[in-house]
Amino acid sequence: MAIHYASLGKSLIDLVCLPPGNEPVPVLLAQKLALALQSEVVVWVVGQAQPWFWSLAGKHGRWPSEDFWQHCSPQIMEAIANGEGLTLTATEWPLWQEFFHLSCPRVEGIKTFFQGKENGLILTVYSCPATDKTMSKQQQFPLQKLQNDLGIINQLLLGTNLPNDGLLEELHSVNLTELDPISSLHSSRNFFEDSPILKIWYEASRRQLEQQKQWNEKLINNIITIMSDQTRNPLATIRMVVATLRATPPTPEKLEQRLVIIDQAWDKLNDINSKILQLKQLKQEVNQLQIYDLNITILLKEVIDHCFPLQEDNHRIQFHYDHGINSVAADDKYLRQIFQELLTNAQKFAVADSSIVVTLEQCEQISMQVKKNIKCTFSNQTVAVDDNNLQHLFDPFYREQWVIDSAIAGVGLGLTIVRTLIEQLNGKISVVGKPSCQPGQTVITFTLMIPESGATE
Repeated sequence: MAIHYASLGKSLIDLVCLPPGNEPVPVLLAQKLALALQSEVVVWVVGQAQPWFWSLAGKHGRWPSEDFWQHCSPQIMEAIANGEGLTLTATEWPLWQEFFHLSCPRVEGIKTFFQGKENGLILTVYSCPATDKTMSKQQQFPLQKLQNDLGIINQLLLGTNLPNDGLLEELHSVNLTELDPISSLHSSRNFFEDSPILKIWYEASRRQLEQQKQWNEKLINNIITIMSDQTRNPLATIRMVVATLRATPPTPEKLEQRLVIIDQAWDKLNDINSKILQLKQLKQEVNQLQIYDLNITILLKEVIDHCFPLQEDNHRIQFHYDHGINSVAADDKYLRQIFQELLTNAQKFAVADSSIVVTLEQCEQISMQVKKNIKCTFSNQTVAVDDNNLQHLFDPFYREQWVIDSAIAGVGLGLTIVRTLIEQLNGKISVVGKPSCQPGQTVITFTLMIPESGATE
């Protein structure tokens, strides 16, 4: 079977932009893809939502519950989602036999991405595993040749309100068995005029570019302000000490005191330089991670035990954790730095005589999640933070105005480095703020989701 993948991808995008009638678009997409690839079933997942599907057996629609992914092991789901076609037995994933009546299905799949961010999953299912023996390597996994187009399609669908249809027994009024070049030409000519979805996407993209321009301008301003603010005092200190040493020959004791002052000023400048260089390396280089199964409870205890107060603010660190926490798959050096940065951040910005609360707990596995996660939180009371500003805390060189006014040391890169490190470990970080019981204060909580090592199901 010869497939022109560029034409197929374009026709799928046309279908999203100019859908015929009021049929659910993901079902139409699944039908067109199934007919083009001669598969028995196509499952179409947009974002993290419940899957849509089309089957040659006559069942179509949106899966009504979360049991679609049950009974499929994380290892099998991960292999399929990463492009490894597998022929499954009834025990490995019974859904295909019980609902779709495919006795020995071959399931192929691929994750979809847009601008580097995962936005969905596509599965194709075939009932003839014997064809694997005759398929050449060039013919296998056609989804890979459509991956870019599928990512664009799922991004378009993420911006629309999809219906919550249950199972549909029939799909009337739409014939997608052939690509109509005249219709395709017509739809291309009228994309912007006739497609509300494309108009929405275009406007969103324009706004995004404008926001990016404003963000870049703000970033440049922050860099100039912070570098000027944070380097002025150390440089002035060094200049003053050098001038004093030149003016009056010091005693050995005075010389040692002034050298200590210079060392402290140098340490501040070196810390700024080190963070900037580390962030550059993390963003631009492929880092060789040393991934091991780590006991996260012991590791976090060690970091807390070696965490010394930055100031005389009497901060107490409370550590609460579940017993029997599973190990995580991570790089020891990276994970320690993440914990150290978050504790240092909490110490810098926590109000005096308050507690820093660290928690560690096991997370339950949810639908479609390949691996379980360990949840780790860092909470502290701080000066009231506007909810609109929380999203900027991970931006490079971002600092709240009250932080600058309070002369708290730092260049606004610690949390940026933390987010970069945790993402390289396939984890996630988020932040929320809630009003404190103390007026004018906020309880800030950073939440880490760290993948388990996989040693325990």
